[in-house]
Amino acid sequence: MDKRVSSSFSLAIILITAAFIGTFLWMSNYRDTKLEQKTDLKDGRLPTEKICSQEAKICSDGSTVSRTGPNCEFAPCPDFSNDDRNIFINDVYKYEFKYPREATINEARQQDFGLPANSSLSFEEAYKKYTGKICISINYKNGGLNISAPANKDYQYVLCGRTGIGSDVRVVSSKEKIQIDGIEYNLNFQTLSGKKDKSVYGSVILNDDTRIDFFGSPDMKDDLKKIVESYKKIK
Repeated sequence: MDKRVSSSFSLAIILITAAFIGTFLWMSNYRDTKLEQKTDLKDGRLPTEKICSQEAKICSDGSTVSRTGPNCEFAPCPDFSNDDRNIFINDVYKYEFKYPREATINEARQQDFGLPANSSLSFEEAYKKYTGKICISINYKNGGLNISAPANKDYQYVLCGRTGIGSDVRVVSSKEKIQIDGIEYNLNFQTLSGKKDKSVYGSVILNDDTRIDFFGSPDMKDDLKKIVESYKKIK
């Protein structure tokens, strides 16, 4: 009886030891495999990882994307298919832009028109020739945006934007780069500080003499710039 118990106990010890050794060997092999997959200490890359060329692709909205991923393909351009903004089309001066649905659009009225000193037109004739679409105003929250067509250069027919700054206003001027219709422009930017509040103002003149101005509170700056950046010429 004692011999049978002793034999069974010895067998159990052998089996446990074998299981322990087997587990130890499997864990060692697993660890070695993982170490082989760690990054190369020289450049921090996986042995099979590529270094993509530093090229850039220009998207339709003017932004750029670079090559990325295991196949060094260009990242996708921004998707504006779900853009819920309204689109305004100026069929007289051939441009369009996107604006928030809460905004309102106004055209210049006939009584808003003036005449250059050397003009042979009457007010009625000038309005009929150039139409109210010579100056488009977008009113949005506590700010807005104005687009003056090339025919209105130097506001010769309609005042289309800010007319002046109060004497008690502190002005800090700067310039920013902005992409409009695939072209980079300098946006003349100003921060206006009065006694009670602060506002921002931006202005850019395009290559065809179209002038775009925007104004509003500082927190509106990005929203207003998006309207400006959505501007593009149409046929």
